[in-house]
Amino acid sequence: MYKLIIFLLILCVNIKTNAKEPKLVVGIVVDQMRYDYVDRFWNNFSNNGFKKLVNNGYFLKNTHFSYLPTYTGPGHASIFTGTTPSNHGIIANNWYDKNLKQSVYCAGNGEMHTICNCSQEVEDVVSSDGKMSPHHMLTTTIGDEIQLFNPSSKVIGVSLKDRGAILSAGHSADAAYWMDKHGDWISSSFYMNKLPDWLIEHQNKNSAAQYLVGKWKYKNSFSHNLDSLLMTNGGGIIKSTPLGNTILSDLALEILKNEKLGQSKTTDFLSISFSSTDYIGHQYGPHSDEIVDTYIKLDIEIAKILDYIEQEIGFDNVVIFLTADHGVVSEPHKLQELNIPSGYYSSLEMKDELADSSKR
Repeated sequence: MYKLIIFLLILCVNIKTNAKEPKLVVGIVVDQMRYDYVDRFWNNFSNNGFKKLVNNGYFLKNTHFSYLPTYTGPGHASIFTGTTPSNHGIIANNWYDKNLKQSVYCAGNGEMHTICNCSQEVEDVVSSDGKMSPHHMLTTTIGDEIQLFNPSSKVIGVSLKDRGAILSAGHSADAAYWMDKHGDWISSSFYMNKLPDWLIEHQNKNSAAQYLVGKWKYKNSFSHNLDSLLMTNGGGIIKSTPLGNTILSDLALEILKNEKLGQSKTTDFLSISFSSTDYIGHQYGPHSDEIVDTYIKLDIEIAKILDYIEQEIGFDNVVIFLTADHGVVSEPHKLQELNIPSGYYSSLEMKDELADSSKR
């Protein structure tokens, strides 16, 4: 069972009964971050990102996942509800609903439509990226509990993945934003009727295409042409590069500024789920130099967020935690190189074997 890594930056909380209420809670999830990455990449990190969280907060090492499977959907729901799939209902990313007699998606909701900086025809006819809501999640999140007793508090979730934003933000959130297949920020009619003006302005000035320029390279190990990737795959390909984390952190900073989170008398909540680590991990594997460079660059993005919070809100007014929704196994070919028993599963071979056995 993979260990779940959690950092807690609680500079604002003295462990005593009269601890003051924080102005802002920020929950950061790094999709597919293995526990060992902290030690493995430690010497590559600056003093202002991951190290700052570890050195100035609580580093909880003896924690575990208490359920299977450890996918993105169940992971985010479990982190932000504080319970397990048997209670919150998000048992996988997709599953077969025996009552509906059909497969369902953890954040899917066909009654909703896409909210984007686009035409109505695109919203309802072409794009299904926004047909989402947390209605499959049966329990409350941290943000839901905050707003139950503090309706003036703001709760917002953001991620490249819809499920990363929605299942973190919860049912009563003010907003959840995620990226569509074209690399544009969108939401669902569950949360709003239109995107805020500041987000449209920000997106017009900071499109995915403006990030995908030049080359993604690391030492002499690899070099990926970002311009070619953009031309071939469109803006959505940013998700599979470290710049996916950059565009997300830039949006998170805009949310903090424009929504004035942490500036009121009640507690606001912001969830930030970094998904590029998952896309890159699946594509290149946990032993690749691509994943090394991704975490070096992610450390810079986390440092940017921490710096803004420290300067504009103050660590004494904020609670920050960082964790992962799941880990990832080493690739079978890597294990085989070290003579560790492993292999690849082939559904076609299984079907052939079953067909042969039925003839006997």
